[in-house]
Amino acid sequence: MIGLALCSRLVFLARFGDSAACRAIQPTSEYQVIMSFAPRPAGGIRSQAIKAAIPVSFICIAPAATRVSVVGDFNAWNPDAHPMEKAFDGSWKGSIAIRHGHHQYAFLVDGVLTVDPRGQGVSRNAQGQRVSLLAVS
Repeated sequence: MIGLALCSRLVFLARFGDSAACRAIQPTSEYQVIMSFAPRPAGGIRSQAIKAAIPVSFICIAPAATRVSVVGDFNAWNPDAHPMEKAFDGSWKGSIAIRHGHHQYAFLVDGVLTVDPRGQGVSRNAQGQRVSLLAVS
């Protein structure tokens, strides 16, 4: 932040990142200091960081499966949105960028909704099926 104040005619310059505000005003007293800052982004800086997507890695142990995908509220439970890749050891792996918050998810193993045994908890989705819980921060 840069600030400059002159007492006869006040000129103030404030810099925040790439935004800047500058104005000249008449002071009402000899030592008046007025601060005028550029408007902050909507939602504030903290909320912008929270809205960032964070990569989350998923592993499903299903060596006999022919197709596995991750479904959840972050992809509208779409089985085609995040298919997983089979590794040499028979596990299925995938990474998805997910926004901050609490999410419900499950593995879709050959068309069968499967709870993650390593998940952070278990809940029920809108259809009453058991699903895993994930907290992203």
